Amino acid sequence: MKEKMKENQKKTVLSQEIEGQLSKAFADVDTNFEKYVDGVCRLIRHPSISSLGQGLPECAQALAEMMQASGIEDVKVVETKGAPLVLGSIDAQGPGAAEAPTLLVYGHYDVQPPEPLEAWDSPPFEPDIRDGRIYGRGTGDNKGQLLAHVFAVESLKRTCGHVPVNIKFLFEGEEESGSGALLDFISENKEALAADLAFYSDGPMMENGQAAVVFGARGVLGMEIVLRGANRDVHSGNMGGPVPNPGWDLVQLLTSMKGPDGWVKVEGFYDNILSPSGLELAALEGIAFDADEFKRTYGIKKFAPGPGESFHEKLMFWPTMNIQGMVGGYTGKGMKTVTPAEMRVKMDMRLVANQDPEDILEKVTGHIMSINPNAEIIVRHGTPPSKTPLDHPMAPAMIEATRIGFEEEPVVVPCSGGTAPDYMFTSLLEIPLIIVPYANPDEDNHAPNENLRLDCLRAGIRTSIAAFLMLGSGANRE
Repeated sequence: MKEKMKENQKKTVLSQEIEGQLSKAFADVDTNFEKYVDGVCRLIRHPSISSLGQGLPECAQALAEMMQASGIEDVKVVETKGAPLVLGSIDAQGPGAAEAPTLLVYGHYDVQPPEPLEAWDSPPFEPDIRDGRIYGRGTGDNKGQLLAHVFAVESLKRTCGHVPVNIKFLFEGEEESGSGALLDFISENKEALAADLAFYSDGPMMENGQAAVVFGARGVLGMEIVLRGANRDVHSGNMGGPVPNPGWDLVQLLTSMKGPDGWVKVEGFYDNILSPSGLELAALEGIAFDADEFKRTYGIKKFAPGPGESFHEKLMFWPTMNIQGMVGGYTGKGMKTVTPAEMRVKMDMRLVANQDPEDILEKVTGHIMSINPNAEIIVRHGTPPSKTPLDHPMAPAMIEATRIGFEEEPVVVPCSGGTAPDYMFTSLLEIPLIIVPYANPDEDNHAPNENLRLDCLRAGIRTSIAAFLMLGSGANRE
């Protein structure tokens, strides 16, 4: 499997024509880079906060105008029940255009709220360039990364006169708040969105700064469990004993769900999960990781028990059951001798390939009811996992494009530990999906002083150019 993994990552032999096109387009990126930076700043100035419904139509219109100016065709803003979608397309031209594959490029223009404002060194929606970075809400997540694909088209059309691959652009405005409008649109427009490969750039590169090519994401199921006793907090002496204590009920429920060995005890929780392939396990060996340094950084003495032999195997190939927080009774200063009326716990379960949130919800709910039939379960959200095979025929071209764009060997990541709307492409549209993050590891997305390094923006534009050229040319390994 190690040999197959190396073969999958073997450098593509480029034709002189592609090398010439890359050279011209990269030179154009350097010439117009200040203009591209200004473009990122323009979009940042639009406060597009989806959770608050703020500034979304205005930002969508600005993005559409920038796409049109970059040479993308058939650009339109599509109204939805939520935030507008921004669509566009490019038809392949040049030799081999008739056989060119179709690429579906995704991204999101909405951002997280900027609070706490006092923690920012510069106003979040007034982009500031300092120390080789653009600072502002949305720089890395996801406006800067999204625009890298747009600017790649502009440089290619200016230097080569055409783009050799068909591209459909699909940019949404609700990624930070559930992607509800995107789900509806994809469900209703499967034929129009048909493609050979989906591609997007979001999130940071590896912690050591190495570029990555990512092939999957875990899913998630979020819920809240409420247990009640009396209709109010009562005296723990006068009534303690005969009055039920939801605090102990909650402890007993939680310990019935997951044991000290780290394994989830809900019957059927691990059914159907796909074991990692030899190719995926081989890929883990290429991911640099210092376990001792990680423990020092996060102040832990050991990793949690449970399935998976290594850090990344646990992170990518096994589901989790996580307690986000618990509240109830008295938690203030000093003592207050009460038996609480109510206890709540918020939980999430990260799901891996072949697990279905609805199936897991049914199993977890059944378990909870068997232990405490009076429990109230509030389902917060559910997103299926996503997976694309590492040996997909288009994978070598994407790996090589990343190698060219970042001028270094990228890490192949079988699955990210987090969750994104990837399943909408791999499951609903049945399109393989590959992600290449363009943002620096310390982009501080969702936090104050979010930023995007200028060299990462440049490398991202270069990577998109290389991807478009190589996928369009059908470049193959020797």
